[in-house]
Amino acid sequence: MIRKLVALFLSTGLMVGCSTASEELASTVAPSAQSSAKTQDETADVGDSGRGQVVPDANYEESQPSDEAQSSEASYSGDATSESSAQSSEASNSGDATSESSAQSSTERGSMFEQGCANLANGSLTHKYLQKYRPIVEDICNGFEMDYSLVEVETSPLVDQESVQLYVENNVFGLSYWDRYVAGGLRPMKVLLLMEDEQDWWAKQLKGLVTVTPEWFGPTDGGGHCYAAEAEAFCPKGYYAHDGETTGNFNVLTTMLGSKVDWNTFRKVVPIHESTHQFHSTTGLGHWRWWYIEGQATYFELAATVLVPDLGASDWRDEIGRDTYRQDELKFNASNVAETVAYMDECNKTGKCNGFRYFGASLAHELLVNTYGIETYLNWNLALAERLPDFFWRGMDEETARLGNLQFEDIFEEFYGTDINTWEQTELARLVLETYNCEVKAIACS
Repeated sequence: MIRKLVALFLSTGLMVGCSTASEELASTVAPSAQSSAKTQDETADVGDSGRGQVVPDANYEESQPSDEAQSSEASYSGDATSESSAQSSEASNSGDATSESSAQSSTERGSMFEQGCANLANGSLTHKYLQKYRPIVEDICNGFEMDYSLVEVETSPLVDQESVQLYVENNVFGLSYWDRYVAGGLRPMKVLLLMEDEQDWWAKQLKGLVTVTPEWFGPTDGGGHCYAAEAEAFCPKGYYAHDGETTGNFNVLTTMLGSKVDWNTFRKVVPIHESTHQFHSTTGLGHWRWWYIEGQATYFELAATVLVPDLGASDWRDEIGRDTYRQDELKFNASNVAETVAYMDECNKTGKCNGFRYFGASLAHELLVNTYGIETYLNWNLALAERLPDFFWRGMDEETARLGNLQFEDIFEEFYGTDINTWEQTELARLVLETYNCEVKAIACS
């Protein structure tokens, strides 16, 4: 069990003090429990950065059809011995007998992620990008179990229960993975799921949970970067204890699953992407480099689509590469390493390459893991969490940010034996050039 892994870290003393006072991280990676952890942007991005935030991202606005509502307030809370109760797609109350029966059958089948791990173990998992993500996929599957105790879900009277099940399942997958690397576990997450016409229910549920005045879903940061509260909406909005936004040591995730939401690949991977940010929030990691936070979350979501190809009808790596390239105002048109370096610098300064700061940034993590191994990569992240100051998304003073950036560079060199600027301008630039020209633009492959 995931909780047993955490207990093992604690009982053997293999932990370090995290820069977040209330949380600690396991500092040594046992051979049987390797993983990764990440973060992103430079201090120029200390505030919000559009799609690049720990709060559900600006461009993460999308989802699936809804049947007529049936549920009152279904709860997916529980402990390791009651995981099955969290999987019911039609539970109106967590203690409901029908709910337990339905959930039990889901547990017997196992989640699609557990099935993916079984396929990996028996050699039947195939994907054209499996080798690129094999280290992280193998680490995910190392003793993996879905831990439904990590979420406590309340559903509105109208929200579609099939949408609820898919959304919760994908959240639990990501949280279960990252939880094993936080001694004491991730902060609990309260999840409120609703449809577009249920503002009163939403406001009532948030009362007493958050310290800020909640803003109804809309295009602003406070509204979760949602185009509108409408039938097609897929709008996640988070409130984080780390930022003082909740009334206790828990995070709150409110998500609108519109009555006509379409579950395309993007919407399926959003909760997986965002689970990485729950890890960041718990450990105080943040935007120390342009490629760090969103690059890590995107790397993890891409690995998940390799483990479970059915998450999308197409290869998500190919799709996200093409889509982000089309969306960027400043497009990647480099023909050599020097031009690639210039492009990355310009993107970092101008913010005109928001898509690149996701897929392009994920290549940094792919390169580090595949070059130095996932154990070194994980220990590097744990060291960052231990030694760097907490990163605050709503701004931090300039001196703390400056010193944090210098520490980030020093710790990078300590673990990888190379200067971070040199690495970015050579190894990373070469991989970015090759990947974009081959996979994204399809003009040259080595």
